[in-house]
Amino acid sequence: MSLNNNLLTVISRQYVYKFKANASGVFSLIVTQVLALLFSLIGIQSMSSGSSTLTVNVKYYSADVIITFTFIWIFFMALRLTSIQNKTMDFTLVTNRLSSNLSNMGLLLTTVIFGSISSSLMSFVLKIIMYYDFDRSQIAIRGFYPVFSDILLGIITTGLYMTLIAAMGYLLGILVQIHVLFIVLYPSALFGLARVNPQALKRMFDFFATETSPLIFMIKIVFSSIVLLFLSCLFSNRMEVRK
Repeated sequence: MSLNNNLLTVISRQYVYKFKANASGVFSLIVTQVLALLFSLIGIQSMSSGSSTLTVNVKYYSADVIITFTFIWIFFMALRLTSIQNKTMDFTLVTNRLSSNLSNMGLLLTTVIFGSISSSLMSFVLKIIMYYDFDRSQIAIRGFYPVFSDILLGIITTGLYMTLIAAMGYLLGILVQIHVLFIVLYPSALFGLARVNPQALKRMFDFFATETSPLIFMIKIVFSSIVLLFLSCLFSNRMEVRK
């Protein structure tokens, strides 16, 4: 299929069309994060210590559950963009593999931005609920009140991780469209690697998680995401026309 229009124009039109078609994804994100908020209110850890005259109970609350649920959501959102329904929708537009993939990536980037900001906002909701629902004298003040630099760093870090996870999900979606067996091979390869060489997965995790330099961390995430998305484009070009 040839493109008579400018590529950038075609991509922007596809992006707008797909954004409207996948608007329900925003609602699903809100539902997911509200559900994660309810789980966060239960608390992630508790401990108690005391003597015959005094007992101290400590309960930890964290927004990590909200962020984890958001990561899961963006992974399945990336899978959704490679589904048969979305591929079929492309044939109603003037498109080719390149413009289709680039418009999908633009939509994923939009959802990453929205998801990273909303997950940070949900962490504030958790703190507000705790502030008004619990005895304030029992809340540890240190780190409770937000600092703008910490907020910004949290949004950027969450967004970068979401970008990497979205790229992984998009690649898996493309591979599954090539052959459905990849939906089994993908996790099996990770499970097999964990059994054969457990340190390999740990090194892969530490490669991102233990980086102390924000700039190098960003470079690692962006470069890895670009490689995964490039592989997605490369593999999609080898697919049949109607796949």
